Amino acid sequence: MKQTVILSIVALVACLVGDGFCISRGTTVTNLNGFEYHVAVLCPLYTCNGAIVSSRNVLTTASCMNLLRPENVDVYAGSTQYQSGGVSYAVSNIRWHPSFRLLTNEANIAILEVSTPFDYSQGILPIPLASALAPTNTFIIGTGYGAVDGILTYPDYLQKVSLQQFDRNICVQYYGSRLLSSMFCAGDVSGLKDLCTGDEGAPVKYSNQLVGIYSWGGRCGTFDDDQSSITSSLIRYL
Repeated sequence: MKQTVILSIVALVACLVGDGFCISRGTTVTNLNGFEYHVAVLCPLYTCNGAIVSSRNVLTTASCMNLLRPENVDVYAGSTQYQSGGVSYAVSNIRWHPSFRLLTNEANIAILEVSTPFDYSQGILPIPLASALAPTNTFIIGTGYGAVDGILTYPDYLQKVSLQQFDRNICVQYYGSRLLSSMFCAGDVSGLKDLCTGDEGAPVKYSNQLVGIYSWGGRCGTFDDDQSSITSSLIRYL
C-alpha cells in the first residue's frame, strides 16, 4: 500500500501496473475487532472491497460495479480470511451515483443492497460516516485484500495499512486537474506502503469513522511523481 490519494469518502480504481510494482506491504488483520465493517465484494472475474454502512447497505466504488448486475455480485462479511470463516450475502440492488464518470472517477460511489439484513451477531457491524476529513498530516487506516508483492500475490487474510494524509497542494503537484475536489491523497513518504491492485473500494477510516474509499492511483509501492493512490470522499456526496 503506497502513497495514496483519497477522495473525501468513496471511490476506487485499480493500481496502474506501470513498472510492474504493485506492493501492498501492510500488516495482516487476524482479528475482526475494529474492522467488523470490512467486506469482500465478490465479482465474476475480480474482487473488490467495501464497507458496511447500515443493516442492508455496503459502500464501494462505482467503477468496480461497472457493467455488473446484482446477480453477478456477492458480499462476504464477518471474517478477515478471504472467503473463509464468514457469511456470504447475495446482492439485490446496485445504485450508482448519478454523477459517476468512469473516465475521470468523478462521484465514484456505489451502494450495494444485500438481500437479507446483516447478522450483527456474526462479527459484523457498520461503520459510521465521518462528517469531516482527517486533519492534514494525520494518519488514516485503509484495509483491503489487494496484492502484497510485485508478482501480484494476493493474501489469504485482510491487510491493513497506516497512511499519512497529505496537504492538497502537494497532491495537486502530482495529479493536476485529475485530482478533483471530491478527492484527497494519502500515502507513505518512504514509498513502501500503498493501496494497490485488488484494493479497489478499500475503506479508509480516521477515528473509527469512514472518511473515504480507495479509487485509483499510480504505480504501487513507489515514491515517484504521479505515484499516489486516490480515494473518494463521502463528505462531498452523502
